[in-house]
Amino acid sequence: MDELKTLIFRTDRIGDFIISCPFILSYQKKYKDNKIVVISSEYNFNYVKNFKFISEIFPLKNEINFFKKLFVLVKMIILLRRFNFTDIVVLDGKKRSFFISLFLKGKKSILLQSKGLVMLSKLFKYKSVINYELQNQLKNFSYLASKLDFNINLKDIDIYE
Repeated sequence: MDELKTLIFRTDRIGDFIISCPFILSYQKKYKDNKIVVISSEYNFNYVKNFKFISEIFPLKNEINFFKKLFVLVKMIILLRRFNFTDIVVLDGKKRSFFISLFLKGKKSILLQSKGLVMLSKLFKYKSVINYELQNQLKNFSYLASKLDFNINLKDIDIYE
């Protein structure tokens, strides 16, 4: 039997990853059998790989040139299609992460940052939460967690025990 894996996209800045850690830890505690796979930015890869609750990490290179960017995205899709994911969670709300997730199998959720993705997320039946910058991120993550049938444990806020 294949290992159960959950894919989480967090390809933005390091602070955004850190603020996501309580969500990821609480998810992992609820779904103990699932290995956590993270797609990080290339810049944050060496930092993120030190977190023990992450089983695998893949860096996503950020290209400016359209054709290079497309090549990077297709290459990542091919790499990730080897896995069967139970859940795919796009925490960064980036269009590139959404695009990659479209081609992967698993229940999909997204914390939306781009209004342009609202209709697409509905069309492709993502569980979605609009990332309101007016409230703190913990509220946005808590609402997404409730859609995924778990609660964020506030004790997991301290990720540096």
